[in-house]
Amino acid sequence: MQTFGDQLQQLKDSFTFDSNKERIGRLAKTAIARSYADIAAKNTWNYLRRRTQINTVAPYSTGTVAYTASTRTLTLTGGTWPTVAVNGELLINRNVYAVQTRVSNTVLILQSGRAPVTDLAAGTSYSWVQTTYLLPREFVELRGITEIERLWQVTYMSPEMMLARSQLWYTASNSLFYTILGTSGGRMSLQFQPPPSFARTFDLIFQSKPRIPTLTVPYSTGTVATTAGSTTVTLTGSTWPAGLAAGCVFRLGGTAVPTGLIGDNPYVEEHLVASVTDSTHLELVDAMGTTASGMKYCLDDPIDIESSMQSYFERLCEANLMILHQSGEDKISMARQRAFEAMIEAKAMDSRLDPGAVANSSIVTGINEAMLGMVTNNPV
Repeated sequence: MQTFGDQLQQLKDSFTFDSNKERIGRLAKTAIARSYADIAAKNTWNYLRRRTQINTVAPYSTGTVAYTASTRTLTLTGGTWPTVAVNGELLINRNVYAVQTRVSNTVLILQSGRAPVTDLAAGTSYSWVQTTYLLPREFVELRGITEIERLWQVTYMSPEMMLARSQLWYTASNSLFYTILGTSGGRMSLQFQPPPSFARTFDLIFQSKPRIPTLTVPYSTGTVATTAGSTTVTLTGSTWPAGLAAGCVFRLGGTAVPTGLIGDNPYVEEHLVASVTDSTHLELVDAMGTTASGMKYCLDDPIDIESSMQSYFERLCEANLMILHQSGEDKISMARQRAFEAMIEAKAMDSRLDPGAVANSSIVTGINEAMLGMVTNNPV
């Protein structure tokens, strides 16, 4: 698979600008980063449709509460606040309040501006609910959502309409609507209303960005040991870099740091990282085929695109590098044209991943007509 290090080396090999090599290296990194971010915005690639699940949390209403407005402290008697209390809201006296901090098993601090303005007496009933759930970091657009257990369909509602109706949903029930909101951490979230009354699992299909890189540069300090048939890799002489995470690429080499297959030192084996056990051990997705000790290795981020998109991505990187280098309008124009032509080819190749869009269009139309006939001939 292609990595960021591979792409950087390709750009360095492809261009011989008469200027500072360090500057060109920096520009090449910027060009790759821009192209990687742009590619998801250029088309709704079928390859980048991903699937995930959202597990809703059941309400909690054990015990009763008392509230002190001067300190925004909500104290629970006869129960224990959920460990995820900060992710939820409180329904009290047909009002909706937000949690700022879980201080202890029995004490919450409510958010300023979303808290009662007067004290609440001991013995007040309440319900804690969680309506909002984080979506994957790579989320771009929701394509479909269904509750698995009952095949329950929820309907989209704009955030403004959701806010206008939120006070109507002061008790947990079957969630009928959802909306999508941003968060302060730069991620998107899914909000249900009415608040879910049961722990449910929702299946989602969403348009994704390519995998977000976690390593800043390829890493190869120290040596590794592997065992054929095992997924464990042991590091000696160093510790794993801070950005190492599931989805990174591990390459095993020999006495030299391994490169891609077209580099100077092609890797012996290549695998994706499944998890990091500790500072010197990790697990791979697939078992190694080689027993080795004291061998060089390399960790890098994969370029998360399908093979049919690779040529377009490379032309896009070249065009962005030409622009950053200020190579002249004629050269930039030619690079952009090559990138555009490669994009057209990539779109055509990508369409093979959605054959139903073309091959089944007449079938879908026929089904719709048949259903219409059934409704017409069998009125309720």
